[in-house]
This record gives sequence, C-alpha cells and structure tokens, in this order.
Amino acid sequence: MIRLSSASDVALIQTILFPVDFSPACAAAAPFVRNLAGIFGARVTLLHVIKPFDFSAFELLGRTVPEIEAEQGGLARQRLDAFLAQDLPAPSCVRKIALGEPAEEIATAARTHHFDLIVIPTYSEGAFRHALLGSTAAKVLNDADCAVLTPQHSVDRQVHAAGQRQIACAIRLDDEGARVLRYAGQLAQAAGAQLSILHVLPVRESDLTVLFDREEEQPARNAQQRISDLQRSAGTHAEVRLASGPIRQTILDAADALHPGLLVIGRSPVAGALGRMRDLTYALIRDAHCPVLSI
Repeated sequence: MIRLSSASDVALIQTILFPVDFSPACAAAAPFVRNLAGIFGARVTLLHVIKPFDFSAFELLGRTVPEIEAEQGGLARQRLDAFLAQDLPAPSCVRKIALGEPAEEIATAARTHHFDLIVIPTYSEGAFRHALLGSTAAKVLNDADCAVLTPQHSVDRQVHAAGQRQIACAIRLDDEGARVLRYAGQLAQAAGAQLSILHVLPVRESDLTVLFDREEEQPARNAQQRISDLQRSAGTHAEVRLASGPIRQTILDAADALHPGLLVIGRSPVAGALGRMRDLTYALIRDAHCPVLSI
C-alpha cells in the first residue's frame, strides 16, 4: 500500500529507487529523478542488477563461474560509479549492485528497504512500441508495492523535469479514486503544480460524445458532486474535466489537451493472482505522451 503523508512536515517521497542498465533511456530520465529528489529532499539509490550466468561459453574457458561473476561485478561497479556521476553525484546518491532477475530484484529491494518511489523508464522501440512495455518495467509495475514513475517510452523522447507545473490525475469515484486524488494533491502541493482531475463518465456504445461542457446532465451532476466530496476529503481544489467515451482513449485525449508534466493513475493496492496492474493501467502507461505515476 502506498504510504501517504499525514502531516505537513512529512515528505510524500523520502526515498527513490532508480534502477539503471546504463541505457540512453536511463540517462535521459536522470534529470527527472534529480528534480524529484530536490522537490522532496529525497534520498536516491541507483540499483544495477546483474543477471546470473549472463556470460558466454568462451568466458568459461579456464575460469570458474565465481571468478567470472566477481569480474563482472567489478566491471559493473566501475560503470555504476561513473554513470550519471554529475547528475546524481555520490555521496548524496547511493549506488548498489544486485545479482538476479532484474524485475524481481528491483521489487524486492523496494519492499525490503521501504522505498517510496521507483523510477523506471518504459522503453520498447520500433514496431513493438504499442505492443508492450519494456519487460522489466512491466514486471516491476505488476509486483511493486510502492509508487512507480515511468518517465519515458523512447530514448528519442526528451524527459521533462517534474516541474512542468501541470499534473493530471485520472480517478474513479470510489475509495481507490480517493486514494489516488489524495496522493496527487499532496504531490501537486509539494511541486507547486496545478492539479487537474480527469474522470470518464459511463456511456452507451451508441453515444460516445464528449461531455466536457454538459454538466446539466444527471450523470455529470452526480459525478461533479462525488468529485466535490472527494476533493473536500483530500483537501484539493483542482479543476475538474469530465468526458464520455472509451475510457483509455478518453483519458489519453484529455491528458493531451492539458499537456501535463505528469499523469497520476491508480494501480491495484492489493496484490493478487493477477498482480497489481490491470489492462487499463497497462494501456495508459504504455500509450501516454507524458510521464505516468501509478500508485
């Protein structure tokens, strides 16, 4: 479950886990991580995971597996110490190495050390861009207990700093929506950003019209009243945008119209047989044109 601050002197994000594989996507995400750490005064840990037995038969000639692993660990340590040394310098940013399956090690590290946030790029290139997220990112999103920020989808897209001063929050009207709104409100307050609420109204397939300006209709009035109640509880005063249509595309279109620096959405707060990530969450993270924070 995401830990929400209950007092003004408790930062929403105190610890950030930033898994790195030395890729251009990770390098591009570094300014985002640095800016978030600055906003919240958070401690950053860079984690590089070495896959076991990730070496060729040629490397085994005349050497044992422990010897090869020790050599790989030493080389990885050198690369990690040098990687992003200017953007995220030591000793303010800790660097750690783990051995194992990357997604499992990332989720375990986040859980064991009680990290508040994982920042992991979701890059998959070319024709597969709309088919899948990066496999490690997808597994982390499914398994992690804490908030996960996916700051970009392509090494060609520049990651903007978290201070674009516009945060969009897509919510349902239940307790899950209240949880997401409260988190987004605290985040916007800390970042000095304007918060906008996005909600998709139920609609018949025969009536896929946009309802941004039709508050007089009963479903819209009911939604506005419920959102007002949620805002009072969360202590927010956000602009509300209602729309009607296919949920995924309607949220994406509404977010595009706002040009936010960040889109906040919910993942399941309870792990189960299907994991925390549902189809809609996956699709929004995969297809959004801005960084997505899922909680």
